[in-house]
Amino acid sequence: MYKEIALDPHCMSEFHYYGLLKSAFGFESGRYVIAPTKEWVREAYKCVKASSISPTKQKSVTNFLNKLQREKAHPLIVLPTDRAGLTTQKGYENWLQWIGAQQSLRRFNAVVSEKDGSAYINYEQIIEGAEIWAMPPTRWIDKSIEDIVSVVEPLIHVGRELIIADPYFKLPNNALFKAILKKAMLGEIKKVTLVTTMECSNLSGVFDREYKHLLDTAIKISYVRVPNQFIHDRYVLTDKAAIKAGQGFAVAPEKGLQSDHLSISLCGLEEYRETKKRIEEYQKQYPESCELLG
Repeated sequence: MYKEIALDPHCMSEFHYYGLLKSAFGFESGRYVIAPTKEWVREAYKCVKASSISPTKQKSVTNFLNKLQREKAHPLIVLPTDRAGLTTQKGYENWLQWIGAQQSLRRFNAVVSEKDGSAYINYEQIIEGAEIWAMPPTRWIDKSIEDIVSVVEPLIHVGRELIIADPYFKLPNNALFKAILKKAMLGEIKKVTLVTTMECSNLSGVFDREYKHLLDTAIKISYVRVPNQFIHDRYVLTDKAAIKAGQGFAVAPEKGLQSDHLSISLCGLEEYRETKKRIEEYQKQYPESCELLG
């Protein structure tokens, strides 16, 4: 549900892109500008100052750009670990040079620029409904490992802490969780918390047997057993992204029914904050319900 968008900083020389950046990116929009913040802002700032935008509007844009560099909790610009590593390796002379290297690593969901070429979309194409830009209210996927991982992986790219809150999420013999952990090791994830109502006898034994060998990085796993009805919807949460599913994140064979599919949607910021707060409060109130693995 989250899209990695490359936005040409030269676009900021046109005022309507300022509005686009403010309104169409961030936690609740399902899109992030992917770039090294300092370098991107510096390039954008120069373009704004050299533009024909009125002095008053220039001030609004430059103030906003300066604020972007200070925003930590819910930024509009993020840089996944693998892209940061490639940035360090290749350097950043300008956005065009940077994006060329980055596309070879992993293609962006969309590249926004006023430059000519079929590789780019511009503001007019966006407001006319460019398909690669669109963010549907829900995503309809199969209950397969591949499809579920496909909606979780974008969260892993941008987050540092992963919470799977699903009352029926099991640890034993969970091929989906193994696939998620393998993706998590490629990103910045340092901690994974499972919040579930499911009992697991010999929890540490199950972890040591099935998962410990997968973790070649410093990821810590926490298992939090909560009472029935503590969670209603099912969530995957990180510090910069969150999704929810009505039926839960579980793999199931196709039966020819409407329920063969999962409906995945973005989780709003208020719901995210309340859900995360409740989980943290429960862990503090009932420390005996939490077990740290690994």
